[in-house]
Amino acid sequence: MEICRDIVGFFPDEITKFSDDFYRNSRFRSHLLEKRLAEAIDALGHASGVAQGIPSAITTYSKLKACQHTLYVLKDAESNNKLIGILKVGRKKLFIMDLMAVQHEVEPLCLLDFYVHESKQRSGCGKQLFEAMLKSEGVKPHQLAIDRPSSKCLSFLRKHYNLHPCRWQANSFVIYDGFFGSIQAAGKKQDRHVGRSTPMDFQLPTSCAQQYHSHTGNVELLVIGNYKVNAYAHMRILSLAVLRMLLALELNTSLMDHTLNSSNLVRILTGVRSMF
Repeated sequence: MEICRDIVGFFPDEITKFSDDFYRNSRFRSHLLEKRLAEAIDALGHASGVAQGIPSAITTYSKLKACQHTLYVLKDAESNNKLIGILKVGRKKLFIMDLMAVQHEVEPLCLLDFYVHESKQRSGCGKQLFEAMLKSEGVKPHQLAIDRPSSKCLSFLRKHYNLHPCRWQANSFVIYDGFFGSIQAAGKKQDRHVGRSTPMDFQLPTSCAQQYHSHTGNVELLVIGNYKVNAYAHMRILSLAVLRMLLALELNTSLMDHTLNSSNLVRILTGVRSMF
């Protein structure tokens, strides 16, 4: 998008960083200048929202001032008054589950918005903008928590930084392997009891109901038909709908698959339930 000549001075370099210091210390010569700068940032935020199919803009000038997030703006190298991309980061307090189903309360640097104009995509502009952010913030890609990434964003991270697979969280953030290594190195505390789920409401066949209430104990391996799931590592992040689908599959094929009988199924469900 093209910007007015009177605010070109706010973007002296190809990539300009707007941080908390800018919002606190800027002295605008007139209210009109700040208004035009706000309009330029709002327009980029709107374009990002449209590209991601989001009804409202994630990035606006007023939100940046209120939340004190950092915005990186990319200017077209061929035009001094055209802006072609934005990247927004900021720290947030999050509850994140690791691969061992341990929940951590952390405050990582989060990637909150990332957009490059469609005409400049696949030309290295996104990589240039992302690298500038990493260098300025002093972080590595796997240390970021990413808020509601689009499929394009996930593909970008996989292509340029070999980040795969992604670990979706209940709060719609995504992390990658290596995230908790940096957290633990920084001395962050773990909490195995934060945010425990309530007991899951399993729907068992009538023939199993009496046995279900008579068994106790935990299991380390949940076998449902041909599916083998480490209960401690994954059951707390499986959705109830998916779990029920797997249970239904096992019940429908129990006569053909002898890896799990009714008694063992009841015992396994009791163990899984005790963890929630």
